[in-house]
Amino acid sequence: MSASTSKPIVLITGGGIGIGRSTGHAFAKAGYHVVVTDVLEREGKAVVSEIEKAGGSAEFQPLNVRSSAEADRLVAELTKRFGAIDC
Repeated sequence: MSASTSKPIVLITGGGIGIGRSTGHAFAKAGYHVVVTDVLEREGKAVVSEIEKAGGSAEFQPLNVRSSAEADRLVAELTKRFGAIDC
């Protein structure tokens, strides 16, 4: 669990469509705060909206996993904000 929320944190890459989208919804239903990442901003933000409308907690962060520097930056930012990424 993070320092700034009572929910555990999960980071979902490719969360805007397909398996990533479904995985984000499953973690939200299980009580996680879901960080949806994708290069597809519109789709990722739509997933966040769906999760929130269903009563879950989520946010979108743009991420291209082909860039290790970008991924490292996001993990560092999230770790600083939340204290840890739980899954």
